[in-house]
Amino acid sequence: MRGIAGFVIACALMQAIPAVASEMKAVPAVEQQRSFAQPQIFRGQLGAKLIEMHLQPKKDEPESLEGYYLIGPDWKKKVLLAGEWSGAQISLEESENGTDVSGTLEAEWLADGLSGNWMPADETLKVTFRLQAVKKALPQKRKN
Repeated sequence: MRGIAGFVIACALMQAIPAVASEMKAVPAVEQQRSFAQPQIFRGQLGAKLIEMHLQPKKDEPESLEGYYLIGPDWKKKVLLAGEWSGAQISLEESENGTDVSGTLEAEWLADGLSGNWMPADETLKVTFRLQAVKKALPQKRKN
């Protein structure tokens, strides 16, 4: 009888292990969702361009994001961003005037930053980007 009971217990454990493993994979997404409780800064490459991206949740719309990115090396050109996020997926539209969409960014929030693709509004090009999460923004050069 113990042989059958042991076999039944082993089978039950084998069925439980995939469920536990899938729950463990979900934990980082929950942690990432909580990360947008505060504004986030990312820095890295969009194609050949250096950029610094600032994102924060929109007030009264926790699944929506707003922000901008600055283009180096002088960091004076500012591109506005607005979009949504769910789990580790981020979808943003960019605009230089706050109205006309000039491009889109689709990204995945990884453990150390963002990775994804940028496309212009006409979708004629796809440029990869990789941004690292940083704690502080670069000092901005002041106009005289």
